Amino acid sequence: MTDNKALNADKVFDRINSDSLWDDMYINIADDEDGVTYVIVDNHDSANKFIAIVKDTLGIDKDNFNDFDVENETGIIMVFSDEYTTCCDCGNIIRTEPDSYHWQPNFYIGDGFIVCNKCFNDSEDYQEGYIENLINNPKNAINGLMTEEQVESLGFKKIGKEYEDGWYHVNDDPEEILEKLSSKFEEVLFFINNVEQFRINFITFVRGERD
Repeated sequence: MTDNKALNADKVFDRINSDSLWDDMYINIADDEDGVTYVIVDNHDSANKFIAIVKDTLGIDKDNFNDFDVENETGIIMVFSDEYTTCCDCGNIIRTEPDSYHWQPNFYIGDGFIVCNKCFNDSEDYQEGYIENLINNPKNAINGLMTEEQVESLGFKKIGKEYEDGWYHVNDDPEEILEKLSSKFEEVLFFINNVEQFRINFITFVRGERD
């Protein structure tokens, strides 16, 4: 964010605070890991109110909201709550809906909370809870939160080929794969390593070889 945009953003938030305008809008403020500020709005009414406050605070006279770019004037990115939320630990922004065919969730949802990737990787409790629900589970897989190296650091070993499921006449069945691997290993993990428009690819990790 340039210095001028940062000053404009400070003016806007100072105005909202000094005039106690929060109650008139359903919005939330959060930063991403790079320090970019987001305003999360619940609906178009709140979005229009926020835009109006920005315009009035900065003395910008533009009648048509579509001709006005909040990010261009303030560096603030305005998004909607059906696609974004905030981390329950650090408060940083989390994108919860896909924005490309290759998108994978970069957050962890626990019992009544959601945390970002950074907070997840800073907590052994989160990692243990996440892995515990995925071991020997053919219906769920690691999908974006951890790297292959992180899984291996927990004592798991990558085994077998890369599998596929999709529209290209290849439909590897995780339940069959689990049944086969479980005869030799105590714990099996599925790991999604590629997501495309019409298929996904996954690999397997194992831990604890049976006698």
